[in-house]
Formats: sequence, C-alpha cells, structure tokens
Amino acid sequence: MRVKMAAIFMGIFMFGLFISIANVFASGEIPLPRGAILVKEHDLGSKMQQVKLNVYKISASAEEIKNFFFKEMKIAGWQGEKQKDGALMFQSSQDIVLVVAAPPRKPGSPTMFSITRSSKITEEQLAASKKDKPDTLSFMPIYPKSKQLLLMDLPSNGVSASYSTSDSIQNVMFFYKAQMPNYQWFLAGDTPVSEKALDCPSCKSDQILKDKVFAGKEAKGSTSKGSLVFRRNTGELCIIRVFSTLLTNIMPEVPNLNEGGTTILVTYNENKFN
Repeated sequence: MRVKMAAIFMGIFMFGLFISIANVFASGEIPLPRGAILVKEHDLGSKMQQVKLNVYKISASAEEIKNFFFKEMKIAGWQGEKQKDGALMFQSSQDIVLVVAAPPRKPGSPTMFSITRSSKITEEQLAASKKDKPDTLSFMPIYPKSKQLLLMDLPSNGVSASYSTSDSIQNVMFFYKAQMPNYQWFLAGDTPVSEKALDCPSCKSDQILKDKVFAGKEAKGSTSKGSLVFRRNTGELCIIRVFSTLLTNIMPEVPNLNEGGTTILVTYNENKFN
C-alpha cells in the first residue's frame, strides 16, 4: 500500500513539475517545463529565414524533457515526430521547431536542452532565388551551365547554395575535385557515389502522376548520392553534397523529366574550425 501511495505521490509531483507555462518565442508560443532556466539566446537568422536558438537548464532528466515536449507541443497544435538522433522536430504552417536534450556529463549537473525555431522558406522566396545564370561565389567555382536554385547567408559568414544540372553525378564530382584546388582548397573527405533503386512513395500513391508519367506502371529508376569535404589552411570549410535521380520508364510524352536530375548542395563556413 505504501509503495502504491508513493507511486501516486511521485506521479502528482512530476505532473506539477511539468505544468506547461506559455513562453512567447518568436511570433508564437512554445510550452516550457516548469523550472527551466534560460541560459543563452542566439539570433541565427538570415535575410531569407528567421532562426532563434534558446538554451535552457533544468533539474529534470533528458528523457523527461523529451516526453514533456512530445506531449505538450502536440496539445499546443504542433505536428511532431522523433528524429533518429533523439531530437524532436515539430512543425506548424509557418515554423519548424527542433528540441534537443542531452543527459548531463557529470552526475548532479543540470540537464541542458535547446529549442531552435526557424521560419519556413516560402515558395515565393525560393522562386525569387532561382536563376538560370548563377551568382558568382568568390570562394569556389560554379558548375558550368547549372541553374541556381537557392542562395542564402548563414550565421558566422556562412553560405548555403544549391544548383541543378542535367549532367551526371560522376561528372559533377570530378569537376569539383579538379577545380577546388585552384581556389586554395584541399580535399579532406570523400564519400564515393552510391546508387540504389528508386524509392518514390508519391509515385505509388498519386494515380494521376502514375498514369501520366509511367503509363500506370510502378516507377523505375535509381537515386545516387556522394559528397566532398574541402578545407583551407585558414580554417574555412566547404561541404559539397551531390544527389541524382534517374527515371528509366517514363512515357515518351515527357522526355525532359530527367533534365536537372542532379542537384548540388553547397554549405560554406568561414573560420569554423579556428
């Protein structure tokens, strides 16, 4: 009986600990566990996207923090899911929230957790950033005849950019291996191109797409990816990720569907490792 009463008491205590309080964060509200203390605030936004990072400390465990947010964020109207790395990601029509909680490194130390809230990039913003003739970047070459899909500033003098081309992923990888040394970069990491059979859920579920593109049959093709990591002696870092999709059984009426099938994603950080 005493054990049962103790369990009930602990349940009531933990419920009281995690009573949600409204915290005005960016333009909306995010529930916070009672007892959370704000440690740091960072504005990581760019011209295209608003990003706020808050770091907190609390006496509760990392697992309790995750359970709280997974429950309370859904009650507050956010759509959420657990990520493979243990983080929690939530979405609304306008924003994305990422919650990361890690166990303390030393026994008795408070648990630290962070909340990163970023605005979604609109279709209008993406459309405005697309260019048939890409902007010139001072720190690296642009793949010939590629189309610029996105170019945006990152915190700490960083840049994120993406491009599309109809060339093969192997040609793109070879180009950057050959040309990046001309910009004083050395190759620090190389993930070879890997290929696997196409996995396209929308190709299976969208009957119109299936009928108009694949003559009512299952989509066939392959997806490939590879990456290159470059560094400079100044501490700069540039990561180039390349993705490619090739459809093999499309109808003759849509012959250009594979054009722009290779996507190049560039992430540049200045003095990241100094």
